[in-house]
Amino acid sequence: MQAFKILEGNVSAQLAWVKIESISMEDAESTKVKTCLSLLGSAFKAYSTAVSQGASAQSKSSMATSNPRAAAKASLKFGLFCDELLRVFTKPKTGDKLLEGIEDERKPSSQLLPALQYPSLVVRHMLNALALDSSLQAQHSVARLLSLIGQYPETHGEFQQLVSHVSSWVFIAWIPQMLAVMDEKEGAALVGVLESIAESYPQSLYFAFHVSKTDFKVTGSIRTQQLESLLRNTLLQGVIRGLEDLTFPEQRMRDGLLRIMSFLHSGDPEKAQACFHEMYEDCLDTHALNSTNRLSGEYNLKFARDWAPRIVSPHYMPSSSYLCLFPHARKKVGNIGETLELDQGQSA
Repeated sequence: MQAFKILEGNVSAQLAWVKIESISMEDAESTKVKTCLSLLGSAFKAYSTAVSQGASAQSKSSMATSNPRAAAKASLKFGLFCDELLRVFTKPKTGDKLLEGIEDERKPSSQLLPALQYPSLVVRHMLNALALDSSLQAQHSVARLLSLIGQYPETHGEFQQLVSHVSSWVFIAWIPQMLAVMDEKEGAALVGVLESIAESYPQSLYFAFHVSKTDFKVTGSIRTQQLESLLRNTLLQGVIRGLEDLTFPEQRMRDGLLRIMSFLHSGDPEKAQACFHEMYEDCLDTHALNSTNRLSGEYNLKFARDWAPRIVSPHYMPSSSYLCLFPHARKKVGNIGETLELDQGQSA
């Protein structure tokens, strides 16, 4: 019965999409719009019935006899149909005409819901499909899920409630996209997914997180504190530190100076100060460079011995607000960068 309802929905939906192609603002007839709405309503009813039958079968059957794949297929079909409806309704010409038709009819039998409800419907049924069967076909919906969460804040609650039932590995391929929005509103809904990945598959997230966290703003940094604690790994931190020390200290220091200059130009002395401390520990602090946890090598040590006296006083403490000592900090940093380039040119 469930398979028949899905087939019925497929047929009605395909006929509706064909009819919709002929609708435009100029020549659409009311009968043509009504036909499309009738077909869409039939498809909506058939798919929703198939989903209900699948949920009923899941609740009545034992795990040994139930068929989660069939229920997942019904949820995925319904989610994809609602997503296609959402796309059609948001088209400037076709969507306006169909929405006008829905408003004109106002019949309970039309089965179609207001357009504002479709983003949450798509999220709900796609997540249900992923929870029941994380197959390759269902995984293709993840990109659309992330897009909808970014576009429609009202879907965040639905997403957070249901995503805990989905295996976290499904989202591993989308780690960069999720990290990129940690400072945005949707970041609050997605950080839980990243934390689940960190608990089960930490190495898949470790390097991507440490690359991205340097670009987080205040909101993203606060939001990912728990994530950062879950990803603490002394061994991996040592590997990353060793790889970073293979880069010439001249290059690392120049990159640090450029970041400091960028923050000073944007009027953010606190971030410039924090960046200076990071650069000092990375390139100029001989104690840190020669610690047993690092042992960065003689080349890095020689660079630090040569350059630390030119930049900081012998009494400099990493906790001090060094940049605040300079009334013209921007000019001072620029002069250091010019001297660094001049020395490199001479040594070359």
